[in-house]
Amino acid sequence: MLSPIYIDLRRVISSPQLLGQVGAAYLPVLKKLKFDRIAGLPYAAIPIATAIALQGNYPMIYPRKEAKTYGTKAEIEGEYYVGETVVIIDDLTSTGGSKFEAIEKLTGAGLKVKDIVVLVDRQSGPRKR
Repeated sequence: MLSPIYIDLRRVISSPQLLGQVGAAYLPVLKKLKFDRIAGLPYAAIPIATAIALQGNYPMIYPRKEAKTYGTKAEIEGEYYVGETVVIIDDLTSTGGSKFEAIEKLTGAGLKVKDIVVLVDRQSGPRKR
């Protein structure tokens, strides 16, 4: 589905006040959920998840798009424990592809994913999937 509106939430990082407002917009939804930490998706949602983590005092991790080939070779950055529940944070949803890739990485590391929270839902099908 082609949208007549383009939303680039990567630009909110240039406005600290707006980034804070975007992060705060997630808090009412997150307060209703049960989870151990949030997982921001690369790349647009990492600064948003950071704003949420700071405002809500939530521990944060993020799955890498590609594993590092040096150092720790981590696929997931941040501290977490097998069996914990994470809620995925993303900026918007179109096809849901990046979310399903992230779920695979997170569950492959022994984490549970029950919820995904986005700021903008384009209502193009991922919710059903």
